[in-house]
Amino acid sequence: MASRDHTFHFPIVEVTVTLQDVEVILGLKVDGEPVTGPEVKPENKSWGPYLLWLFGFCLSEAHVADGKLYLTDLYAHLNNAISSTASMEEHLQRVRCLVPCMLGGLLFPDSNRDSIPFLLVGPLEDVES
Repeated sequence: MASRDHTFHFPIVEVTVTLQDVEVILGLKVDGEPVTGPEVKPENKSWGPYLLWLFGFCLSEAHVADGKLYLTDLYAHLNNAISSTASMEEHLQRVRCLVPCMLGGLLFPDSNRDSIPFLLVGPLEDVES
């Protein structure tokens, strides 16, 4: 029988995490389809309007061109205060900004800890479920 735990090698320690650990610690559902798919190329989609709708701001063309979502762009956007009269859509956009920061900065950091691939952006469309 296959092991149902995963060992992560963080810069400071090695840790074994089960899906139940993820569910309890982060409050995330672990049932359902995995997030996987083909590499997403920037030229395959009109990213400007899509990212504006998804996150509430536009990325620079240079950042879109290399197919990565830079966390510094998200952090800068999150540093702007949200108004007390913000719509539900604006709140959802904030949540969509926070999730990649958690994924790219804490759970699955790359060697620079500054970006996530566009592959992980699509599942953020429906953050309410």
